[in-house]
Amino acid sequence: MANSGFIIVTNPAAGQIMGCVSRANSGNGIQVGSRCYLVENNCTGNGFAGILVTGSGCRIDNNHCTGGQRTFQVTGTDNLIIRNSAQGASVLSYDTAVGNHQAALIVSPGLNFASTSPWANFSF
Repeated sequence: MANSGFIIVTNPAAGQIMGCVSRANSGNGIQVGSRCYLVENNCTGNGFAGILVTGSGCRIDNNHCTGGQRTFQVTGTDNLIIRNSAQGASVLSYDTAVGNHQAALIVSPGLNFASTSPWANFSF
């Protein structure tokens, strides 16, 4: 079901979003503030960002986002961004502000790729 705004939003301080699907929203799919744990979510075809993090101290781990303007947008600082995958953003897959902790980004890995980083983020 599509919504006109954010489908999943946490309170500005602390929360956990795990195993959710956010699809075809006119705004962001998931939006969080500080000290949140986002794991194993699937965001697809949202109007702006699949996942938007505006605060600090969050862990963004093992999510998959497709479509929209940005798949992952992190405007806050001191967040950990690991093991995510992004596909088909119209503007930028990972829009991450300075001051965050983001694992290596592997772009268009192709067939039979290998990575030495188990924490890597992917864009394809």
